[in-house]
Formats: sequence, C-alpha cells, structure tokens
Amino acid sequence: MTSPRMRYPDEVVTRAKAEFDLVGAIGAHTRLKKAGALMSGRCPNPAHRDRGASFVMNPSSNLYHCYSTGCELNERWFSPVDWMMHFCGAADFNEAMEMLGGKRESLSAPVRQKMSDEAKARQAARDEEAKKSAAKSQLKARQIFAAGVSAKGTIAETYMVEGRDLAGFNVDVPCLRFTADLPYWEEVEKDVFRIVHSGPAMLAAFQDRCGHFSAVHMTWLLPDGSGKAVIEALIDGKAEKLPAKKIRGPFLGCSIRLTPPAPTMYVGEGIETVGEITRLGKAGWVAGTLGNLTGRFHPDAPRTPHPDDALRLLPALVPDWSSLRMHVPAECSKEILIADGDTKDLASLRAYLDMTTRRIRYEGRSAGQLWPDGRQDLNDYGRQVRKADTAEHCKAMNESVHRPAEASSSNGESIQGGAGND
Repeated sequence: MTSPRMRYPDEVVTRAKAEFDLVGAIGAHTRLKKAGALMSGRCPNPAHRDRGASFVMNPSSNLYHCYSTGCELNERWFSPVDWMMHFCGAADFNEAMEMLGGKRESLSAPVRQKMSDEAKARQAARDEEAKKSAAKSQLKARQIFAAGVSAKGTIAETYMVEGRDLAGFNVDVPCLRFTADLPYWEEVEKDVFRIVHSGPAMLAAFQDRCGHFSAVHMTWLLPDGSGKAVIEALIDGKAEKLPAKKIRGPFLGCSIRLTPPAPTMYVGEGIETVGEITRLGKAGWVAGTLGNLTGRFHPDAPRTPHPDDALRLLPALVPDWSSLRMHVPAECSKEILIADGDTKDLASLRAYLDMTTRRIRYEGRSAGQLWPDGRQDLNDYGRQVRKADTAEHCKAMNESVHRPAEASSSNGESIQGGAGND
C-alpha cells in the first residue's frame, strides 16, 4: 500500500520539476536529437518495442510524451515526478519528490515569493530559447522549400502518379515542389551531425491559418521515382534504417493545402493518403502527423480501459482546447477524418478520431470518418482495389480472346464474345 500523498508547497514542487535534468536522465536511456523546439528519439519505455522516433521531450516545459498510440506514455505529457516513478523506482509521489530533493516543511512568504520569481524567470528563458529555435528552424525550412522547383514533370510526379498509383493526382499546386539533391542530415553521435544521404525529394509546404509558410515536409525518393528512398546509416556505431520522411519547422496548427478550400474537406496524416481523395476531384488537406490531425485530449477528462490491455487507458473523448491541430478553412462546413488503418493500436486511434469528431462538431462543422477496409491506409487500399480490378479486367479479356466463335455476321466476319467492345 502506498503512503498518502504529503503536502508539498506548490513552489517546492514547481522548483523540483524545473531544476531536474530531464534531458540528461532521458539521455541515459535513449538518444535524443533536436526537432525544432522539441527533442525526439526512440521511446525509453521497455514495454514499447517500436523503433520509430515517437518519443518527444519539451525542454521548455521539462515534460515528455510518446506519440505512439500503443505506448502507455501516450496518455498525457509527463513530468520529472512521473519520470521518477516510471524509470527510477519511486513507489509514489512522496518518494518521487524525495528523489527530486523536495522538502515538505512550510516556507516563509519571502522564500516562497523568491522561488516563484525564479521559476517564472527560468520559464521565460526557456520560452525565449524555444522561440529562437523555432524561428531558426522555420528559416531553414523556408530556404529548403524556396530552392525547389515545380513538381510538374519531375520525379515527384512520377512517385505520386506511378509509384503510388495515384492517376489524376495534381502535383502542379503551390504547396508541392521538387529538389533533385536534398542532403539528409542525421545525428550519428551525440551532437555530431552528418549528411548520411543525398538525393531527389518531394517538398510540401505547411501553411498556417493566415496562409503563411511555416514548415516543410520532405520525402526522399528513389532516383526513378518508383518509391521512397531507402536510407541507412551508422548511428552510434550500429546500422539503422532511417525514415524517408522528415518535417522541418513548426508545423502544429498548420496544413499542407493540396486543393483550394471547399464546403466538404477530407483531412488525413499523409500526402499519399489524402492524394487518394484529391485525385478524384475532392478537396483535401494534410496534417503530417496524427497529433496535428487530432490535437490532444484533456488530461483531466474521464477515460475508459483499453480493450486489449487492462493496464492502459484509452484516450479521453474530451478535447484539450488549448492544444493545436491542423487548420481547416472557414469555407469548410463538413470535415471528414481519414483513418490510417495500418496503425498498431486501432482502439486508441478510434478514440482519438472520436475525440476530434466531437471537437469539430463543437466548433460548428459537421464531421465524419473514412475508414478503409482491412488493416491498411487509404492509399494502400486504393492500390489494392485498382490492382484487383485490373486483374479481373485482364482475366475477362483473356477469356474473351480465347473463346471459340459462336456465330458469323452476314458479311462473313466472325463475332467472338465482344472482345472488340472492351
């Protein structure tokens, strides 16, 4: 049985959280690298075996979070107190505070005021540093996008139309560009960055609600455009396969605008996913990530047990209104969320989309969800359907060509099963 939570002055708790070297503590478990104002890396949770960089840490607020829906660290943003309980063996809040050096004795008013002022000063310094980092990242993103050319007639168009089987997809839009040789920088050792790959890439611009450029989405491609590039590098002396996609710059609250605004808008995580819709002439914008598609849920809202893991809870259905999610235009009266059915944790994904559906409706728009059949994303599903249709068509053609003549026309020409009608 855990001991009852003792009363710590708020200033003591705030100071203990702020002064703890969370970056260093996390760095002992996983390698973090800068990602704009945040730091990212593989999740240090031993139960989370995903090798993707789904774990993020915010140096400004000294909080951490995992974006993988299948991880218990996805439930909210966690503090150094939580870190002590998750990774350092603290049994409860009291023990965690003791490990952080907190003291329970009452403090005099002058001491409390001094601690409060110091905490505010530290937070202001962190916020200023985060602001400078975001501005620097945005400037670099703008330079990358500005150096690109129209995607029309390039390998980027080949990738979308042929590599992803998106016939009818329009790459000749302002938000898409192409560059023939984009360096891929990676932190190969702590604070050591090197170019581990360089090659053709499709560029996509994130725009904020005012239409201003904010970040760039980069997809490295194979030289012939048949698919995404395969990027491998030695990271800390070990060979690793790296993602072919990256985002540079502050993108939360922004969107990749593949089409003009419309009353009905389809929104999804990936360019290829939303492209499955826009190639049909429908309107669609891209979020880039699940977090930007949905926003966060409220940390204090009630939650239900996860159906597949009794030790975890599903995301709450109440949105955190302070969290950012992708911008949709004022012209939109109906927003349809495209689900990526290939996610590992469908139950959590459904909860996130249900939460976002509520948020959309509260904001005055009607909302819906589009789920492809099977455990696949919409583009994979569309390609599968088109492949099956093509196979069926070829089968019918083959049977028609080899069917014996059953009759003859009056001018002596044979009539063979309507092969000429296809």
